[in-house]
Amino acid sequence: MNFKFAEKINPSLEDFNFDAALQIAEAELKILPFTAFHAVCKRSLLHLTPRLAAWIDDFYHLAKKRCKVCALYFELNEFDTNTDAWFLHGFAYENCEQFRLITV
Repeated sequence: MNFKFAEKINPSLEDFNFDAALQIAEAELKILPFTAFHAVCKRSLLHLTPRLAAWIDDFYHLAKKRCKVCALYFELNEFDTNTDAWFLHGFAYENCEQFRLITV
């Protein structure tokens, strides 16, 4: 974890100021030696939003059929070390002590 980077970008993320967060992220990325990750500069992933929202909605509806859903948690794999395999796991929590892994 790069804590200095997190300190720079987190205030923008917490304020939902994604344009500022993107500017910070791209500026920091440009400082680093060139990698395949530089391909994301000046590109948008917003076109993926409707599909992701639908997946989350589907996950919630499936989870609530199997348990009382009190909270949802989603975790993206470490795509910086698994650049060819990106995936998202969803967890449905019944309470703060139990969770169920439900895949869609």
